[in-house]
Amino acid sequence: MELAGMELDNGPATRRPLIIHPNSDVTIILKNPNAPFAPLLANADTASTSAAPGASDEVRFLVSAKDLKYCSPFFRNALDNNWKEAVEYRKNGSVELTTEGWDLETFGLLMRLFHWKRTYGAEDPLLILRPSLPHTDTQIEPMAKLVVLADYYQCLALIKSFYAVEPEKVVTVDLDADGPEQRIQKMYLFVAWAFNWPTYFRAFSWNIMHTANGPITALGLPLPAEIIDELNRGRKLTLRRMTAYLKKHYNSYRERLPCEDTWCQSTRLGLLTLFMQRNHLLPSTADFRGVSVYSLKEAALSMKSFRRKSHVCARNRPNLTPKQIFLQDDFPDLVQGLEIAQFERRDVE
Repeated sequence: MELAGMELDNGPATRRPLIIHPNSDVTIILKNPNAPFAPLLANADTASTSAAPGASDEVRFLVSAKDLKYCSPFFRNALDNNWKEAVEYRKNGSVELTTEGWDLETFGLLMRLFHWKRTYGAEDPLLILRPSLPHTDTQIEPMAKLVVLADYYQCLALIKSFYAVEPEKVVTVDLDADGPEQRIQKMYLFVAWAFNWPTYFRAFSWNIMHTANGPITALGLPLPAEIIDELNRGRKLTLRRMTAYLKKHYNSYRERLPCEDTWCQSTRLGLLTLFMQRNHLLPSTADFRGVSVYSLKEAALSMKSFRRKSHVCARNRPNLTPKQIFLQDDFPDLVQGLEIAQFERRDVE
């Protein structure tokens, strides 16, 4: 993602001011640019910023108060109320505002979007700025950064105008439990929520519930708590149903072994015991830490049976391995993806 007309100085300690508006009266100081964005919990404590240790890294954006206030209620409040910045602006005709941690290119893009009328005059901003905007299918992290920034500055309507139509085809991601793909799925879920894309929201909420191997968090993304709670509820409900079904067979094998053959009995019970222990179900924790719906099903379906060819079960019942248990007609249905309409949305300005 490049910012047309903006020359970025990559020096860590000092950078030339970035002139967004030629007649600027507001300087926005972006400190600690490019801070970690939506870090995985395992890396949250050790993630480092892009600045060199000890460096005082900041970037100054020269902008116009009129355009900031026109596009963003956040800046309108900052410059029109009785905050000290507003008092200074009214007194001196200029002011410095400070913010921190935003991605440098994303912040610069938002500032250009604020100023597109003055920058490009009567030309259609879509034709000029479209190449700078991140794409849904290949640039979800830059897109999520832009949406988070717009959410913070209360100007989602401006960004949504560029993404008014939900893509027809949902992007496919690998079902990698709680790895980088889980992080990507949460970014897609947040973007779908912000833009009110029901198909994406349903698909990625389903993915998250079925691939998370521990409590689901927002990774710092401004998703409503109700959505996170419902994701955790759906995940645990599915795992509780699956675990209860497996334990029903486990207890049945322990109490009423369906075959008098010692080898058949021990194999049937042993395979299921081993499977449940390896997948953290004997014993299981309240939040099912270390196990996901997806990994549990994949482990069961890939497990081989050790049945002897010469053995015929005395009671003419199938030798149910974990794989065969998962394929039973009465195996509990998996929880479906969430419907975006079930959550109350705040109005997008």
